[in-house]
Amino acid sequence: MPTADLLLAQASYYANIENNGAGRHRAIQNAIEASQNADERLRALLMMSRVLIDSSSYAKARTVLDECSSLATVTDTGLSLLPDILTSRGMSYFYGDHQTAERYFMKAIEVARESQPTPAVGKAAATAYHYLGRIKAAQQHWNEALYFMVQERQSADSSRGSVAYYHLRLAEVLLGAGIISEARYHLVQSSRLFASVQQSSTGQVQLDLVLARLELLNGNLTRAKDLLQNAIAAAREHSYPRGELQGLAELLRLQIARSRLLSAAGTLGRGLIVFFRERS
Repeated sequence: MPTADLLLAQASYYANIENNGAGRHRAIQNAIEASQNADERLRALLMMSRVLIDSSSYAKARTVLDECSSLATVTDTGLSLLPDILTSRGMSYFYGDHQTAERYFMKAIEVARESQPTPAVGKAAATAYHYLGRIKAAQQHWNEALYFMVQERQSADSSRGSVAYYHLRLAEVLLGAGIISEARYHLVQSSRLFASVQQSSTGQVQLDLVLARLELLNGNLTRAKDLLQNAIAAAREHSYPRGELQGLAELLRLQIARSRLLSAAGTLGRGLIVFFRERS
């Protein structure tokens, strides 16, 4: 196996431990530098774009994806990675521009349908369906959201981590639609699967955020606060600023609702620090 691919395998291992940690970033940077040809460089750059997206460096990710798009036209494996490039570009817009993100996700699915079926193509299509489901959920189009989530599951791999995320996102949609009992079932399944793969990085943070929403709906404010604080602490530990900001925003709303204004001021201050640090 080429040195670059070994380093990318190492980066994938680090992602399960600390998704945005220095070890993962260093391994991918080393893979880029060790690339012997355009194919190896393309694979390494594509993984780097995901790290940048995970750490909320969206403009930097799009710059990297520009080079990926150029390399895809001149490499042997480039066309098979085009759905992944398009999906990654959609992800880079997802947190600020749903309309543009949706356009790239739809294009990724279209290209995937026209491509030879490979694990990479299937994963890219599944990810695109996943984000389309989240966009529709944000728009409160629950039936469309559930449709895209089911399409995701049909395209995704069967690893326990992948299934854990599927149950988590399905629970989010069901909570939004007010179907509490079914949402609770999927959260239990997600928690069990994350525990079985010892997922201690961003997955557990996202799970705790959704569990906190469930506890709030059930009126268990103290438990919701504990879950949010756990999510914030874990996100900070694993260099996951987007997760930390989401947790801080939910905690701020809870503190204001309970008239804990001094605590709310501290939470707001921390949120502003994280936000501007990531934009610098």
